[in-house]
Amino acid sequence: MGKPPHSDRDRDGEDQLQWRRRRGDRAAWVGWLLAAVLCPAAVAGAATATTGQRVQRELTERASHALRVAGVGGRVSFDGRDGEVVDVPAGRGEQARQVVQAVDGVRSVRVSEAAPVAPPPRTQVEPVTMTFTGDRVAVMGAVPDETARDEVLAAVEHACGRAVVPGLQVVSSAPMPGPPAAFGELARAASTVPGERTVSWTLLGVTLTGTVPDPTSRGRIEEAVRHALPGVEVHSQLVVTRDGSAQALETGATQEQLDRMLIEHPITFLPNSAVLTAEGAESVRQVAQLLRGVSDRTVEVGGHVAAGPGGESNALRLSQQRADAVRDKLVRQGLPAERIVAKGFGDARPRADNNSQEGKAANRRVEITVR
Repeated sequence: MGKPPHSDRDRDGEDQLQWRRRRGDRAAWVGWLLAAVLCPAAVAGAATATTGQRVQRELTERASHALRVAGVGGRVSFDGRDGEVVDVPAGRGEQARQVVQAVDGVRSVRVSEAAPVAPPPRTQVEPVTMTFTGDRVAVMGAVPDETARDEVLAAVEHACGRAVVPGLQVVSSAPMPGPPAAFGELARAASTVPGERTVSWTLLGVTLTGTVPDPTSRGRIEEAVRHALPGVEVHSQLVVTRDGSAQALETGATQEQLDRMLIEHPITFLPNSAVLTAEGAESVRQVAQLLRGVSDRTVEVGGHVAAGPGGESNALRLSQQRADAVRDKLVRQGLPAERIVAKGFGDARPRADNNSQEGKAANRRVEITVR
């Protein structure tokens, strides 16, 4: 029996199957064609990206090395061949730009300087000093607050029984080498022997300067200070004064020459400062020449100022600074530092009336005494 003839439905199915096969063949062919076109482009793009990264890395390394060699500083980075340098020290931006621009392969350079850092304000902190003169003690220097200032002054006054001339400043950064009560103990120890001397206390220890009548007195003061401040290092520059008729005659002759010299060529300073004028510096030089003949004697440099609006404490401070300036210059001229004592007397010993310019000029002076 023969096969039945195909129906129209069978023929339509066969046509659709053949159409799907032809469509699949075309899709495969198009896919292969796109792959052939796009794959090389993708490979090339990846290669280009890799090359760009390598260029940036090499430029960064070479530019960074060039900045280090030039000692410029800063951090460098690249976007392609365009560089950027940041955190360059203030004032060195142009130098950094030239250094990086000179690196082979660099196209352009941008530079950003770091903001200049202002140094913290420096406050000159003076040590706390006590200068004993007659029946007074001048307390100068710096303490961290008003409470410490009041307690130190009260302790000193109670301990030594002398009138206290206050000259302490309040500086928040000032260190306190010891409690306020210890300053009273130090004042009592330093005044165990009559005389004029200065005691300075810092974190490094206590320094004693001035004169004593004999070695026994010097030992008493040094021992008393060590007992008052156990564990604190004591630096003694106390000088023993000596007697003797021959020495007295020698001292008298030298003192007479000094007095005459300072009348003819007074030691002068710039207004309201401890800076020597040119004439004042020359006078100190001449004084040093004369004092070399009695270099084994003690020399006292006394600073005096005229009464002014600043009050007694300011007068004491300025007079001490001027006396110190003369002492320092004498030492630089070759005189032994341990034999020169500087004392500021403020306006307590005027020579003339302060109501006239001439009187004030006479009261502004430096006296030098050989002992």
